[in-house]
Amino acid sequence: MKKYLLGVFAIALAVGFSSFTHTKTEKRVMLNWFNIDGNLYSPTSAVIPADATFIQRSEAQPDLGCSGASYQCLSGFADSKVTGTGSSTQLNGNQAPDQTPQKRND
Repeated sequence: MKKYLLGVFAIALAVGFSSFTHTKTEKRVMLNWFNIDGNLYSPTSAVIPADATFIQRSEAQPDLGCSGASYQCLSGFADSKVTGTGSSTQLNGNQAPDQTPQKRND
């Protein structure tokens, strides 16, 4: 029986470890969220600063109702694409969004 004990123990450990699954958590990134004005922007188009109004900096997309038929209404941009802080945050030149923009409600 002693010679089988190590094998039985190894099998028990293998069954025990395989019983648990690892869930991969999605890493959330802080983005600067802007309301996008204008009708000419496709989902991946660079936005000019004059058409972007800062809303907030957060991990989650803000809940913003949009109206109209243009593609971009709300877009998230990384810190490297903006200048300023708080209410003075603005795009640093023409920038493409990092988060797929929300399409306006038709």
